[in-house]
Amino acid sequence: MPRAIAALGFATVRSLAASAACGLTDDDTAVDGEFWAHAAAVANAAQLVAGRYMVPTSDAFALGLLHDLGEALLQQAAPAAWSQLGSRSTQQRELELFGITHAEAGARVLEAWKFPAPFCEAIANHHHNLSPRETPPLTRCLIAAEIIANLAIGDLTIARADAARMVLRLDGIEGEPLERIIARVRRETAALSAVFASGAS
Repeated sequence: MPRAIAALGFATVRSLAASAACGLTDDDTAVDGEFWAHAAAVANAAQLVAGRYMVPTSDAFALGLLHDLGEALLQQAAPAAWSQLGSRSTQQRELELFGITHAEAGARVLEAWKFPAPFCEAIANHHHNLSPRETPPLTRCLIAAEIIANLAIGDLTIARADAARMVLRLDGIEGEPLERIIARVRRETAALSAVFASGAS
């Protein structure tokens, strides 16, 4: 275990432990491959842009890994209600069905487990707009990472992809550096998600 912590970073190991504790890798309650693919893409994107936001890469990676924890918890707690969301879950629809969004649910669980306040705040706010500039760095890093992950592996229309690139451009992420990040996230997501799905337990 000490060698694993040294290699992955304590924040990432702690996040993998949290995933296992929530049953995300149990045979009976495991989330599907799409969950891990998205988590892997956001985690990878977050570490790649972490320096821009002055965030430690291990913290950024762990944040991306756990950002949708609440989604998995809501699905496990009320699978019938979760199935009513369909493929395009919205915060308003989650509030109607559960009385809480998946972002808030994930943040509350991590708060109870004594994760750092900025980490929990970023989880709670990861569907907010990337601006304004006064948004805390960890939150901005996660929001940017999710946008990049959607560009890399999401099913975006040309118009939505262009809008996503515009948002990132306003935050200084654009051009060839952005395209290299997208390509790397796309290339590495499958391998990372396989590791998380099998190794978190």
